[in-house]
Amino acid sequence: MQEAALLKRIRTRGMIREVKTIGIIGTGSGNGVTTLALLLAVTLRRQRKRTALLELSGHGDMEKMEQEEGLAEDQPARSFAWNGIRIFKNAGKDQIAEALNSGAEYCILDFGHDRRWIQDEFLRCGRKIIVGSMTAWKREETRQFTEEYASAAGAREWRYVFTFGDRGMGHGFLPIPYEPDPVHCAEKTAAILSRLL
Repeated sequence: MQEAALLKRIRTRGMIREVKTIGIIGTGSGNGVTTLALLLAVTLRRQRKRTALLELSGHGDMEKMEQEEGLAEDQPARSFAWNGIRIFKNAGKDQIAEALNSGAEYCILDFGHDRRWIQDEFLRCGRKIIVGSMTAWKREETRQFTEEYASAAGAREWRYVFTFGDRGMGHGFLPIPYEPDPVHCAEKTAAILSRLL
C-alpha cells in the first residue's frame, strides 16, 4: 500500500516519465524514412521536447551526417548530439534500451524499409508511421505493403504518409511536402508533421 502511494507521488512529481515511441518504416527503399525521422525530431525539438532518434536502417546516413556537420569525435561514439537531438547512429536492438533511458520524452526509431523489424520493435512503438511513395514505379509496392499488413495488430491506428508523387491511394495517406533541409523545416510542414505525433 505504501509502495503504491510512493509511486503515485513520484509519478505526479514527474520523476517517472513514459517515453513516447514513434516507429517509422518505409514500404520500399528510398521513400524518405530517414528524412521524415529527422523532420519529426526537429519538429519535436522546436516544441522543446527532449528527443532521441535511432537509425536502425543500417544505411549509415547518420554517421555521414555527423561527419558532414563536423561533429565526429576522435574516439568513435555510439551517439552524438545534433541541434539538441540525441542521435544513435547505426543502432541495433541493444541501443534501443539506451535511448529509452537517455532522458528523452520522445524516441523516434528509423527502421528504413527492413520488414524484419515489424515483427519485433515496430509493433511495440506507441505511434507507427508507414512511408510510401506514390510515384508511378513505386505505387504498386506501397499498395502491396498496405494489403500485406492490413490485418496486423493495431494496423488501423497506423499513420500512412507519402513523400513522393501527387496522389494518395485511399488509405488515408497524408502527403509530406518536400523539404530541402530538415533543419530548416517550413512552418507549413511542421504543422503537418504535428498531426502525426
